[in-house]
Amino acid sequence: MRKLLAVLLLAACGPGDRGSSTIDAPPTQPDAPGDPVDNSRVYAHSGGMLYRLNNKTLSAQPIGAMSGIGTQNMLDLAVDQNDKLVGITRDKLFGLNATTGAATLI
Repeated sequence: MRKLLAVLLLAACGPGDRGSSTIDAPPTQPDAPGDPVDNSRVYAHSGGMLYRLNNKTLSAQPIGAMSGIGTQNMLDLAVDQNDKLVGITRDKLFGLNATTGAATLI
């Protein structure tokens, strides 16, 4: 249920015209017409686990445990203006490795 809720929330927060009632098709590679490319930068999380939404299958793929946050729970994620993944707990800001899920206190 949590995964489904995360996917629904992420889909609702995706890029595109907010007034449109249609969903944009995934991008395609020039050398493979019609074949969608999985280049999603949409992430989801549980308290201590990082996931990435696959834009081909719309499934949440586990990346890894957010090691480095101790006993805290990650409350929210964002991609900053420098294209870096960050997360916040109740009182701390962390940089997150988008490949492993490892967290580093900022």
